[in-house]
Amino acid sequence: MPELPARDAAPAPISDAPVAIRVTGLVKTYRLYDSLSDQALDIMGLGGLKFWKRRRKRFHEALKGISFELRKGERLAVIGRNGAGKSTLLKLFNENFQPTLGHIEVNGTVQALLHTGLGFFPDFTGYENLRSSLLYNGLSPGELEGAIAEIVDFVELGEFLHQPFKTYSLGMRSRLQFAAATAIHPDILLIDEVLGAGDAYFTAKSALRVKALTGSGCTLILVSHSMEQVLQFCERAIWLEAGAIVMDGLALPVVRAYEEYARRLEHEAKEAKASARSGSILANDKIREQVLSDVLERSRKVASGALAD
Repeated sequence: MPELPARDAAPAPISDAPVAIRVTGLVKTYRLYDSLSDQALDIMGLGGLKFWKRRRKRFHEALKGISFELRKGERLAVIGRNGAGKSTLLKLFNENFQPTLGHIEVNGTVQALLHTGLGFFPDFTGYENLRSSLLYNGLSPGELEGAIAEIVDFVELGEFLHQPFKTYSLGMRSRLQFAAATAIHPDILLIDEVLGAGDAYFTAKSALRVKALTGSGCTLILVSHSMEQVLQFCERAIWLEAGAIVMDGLALPVVRAYEEYARRLEHEAKEAKASARSGSILANDKIREQVLSDVLERSRKVASGALAD
């Protein structure tokens, strides 16, 4: 593997705000199975059977010893290609599962929007889902009506709130879930692609809502393939590639470097197709790592003023 330049330094933390999340040497490894029966045997604790032990065990390292710190009130985007480890990271913060190695320190209550529809009952109306969601997340009966009135005003769904949730479009579901998650003022808010279903008007309203939350101390971690949303919502970005942090800094230069990397990979893929070279460019570690090294080096020169942007 070619030696990559040291990753960009993160921006200075927000004043002396307390640590919201600290990640140290985080590793997450998944075991790969040849069949559902192999997975079932392992889940039931029967992986030690002699006939099964003789099979070659395969593993996928989703996160490879990453470390970073996030301060209270920061707005962080996590970007990268599919399979880079972004969603795995959010699920670890939300305690969906445990790290293989390393340590995660999370200080405060966490609210997660990881899948559209998750936690909302299909046959309940919008109003009924709002009530159950807010009560489940700790709102008292005295706070409930005020919170629901504020959400109704925000989502602008009108009579659709009286209809079953299963009849909602993806964008409508996104509106309702985002509004419910941000109505309880969590210490840490995790969002994974959910806002991608919203239109431009709702995205703008959501950005103002997030800024108001972070202004009151809420910490945001956003995973998105939309670089426009990353720049709209976040001032800092971490770029993950194959489970490792390759760049951590102010959102704009990180996004620019990532987009250049994507363009370069696309160009390499077109060149390979034109010359009838076999194999996937994304699966070719040597080419991918050389492109990544070139992009990071160019980004560093731009940041130092040695190269025009």
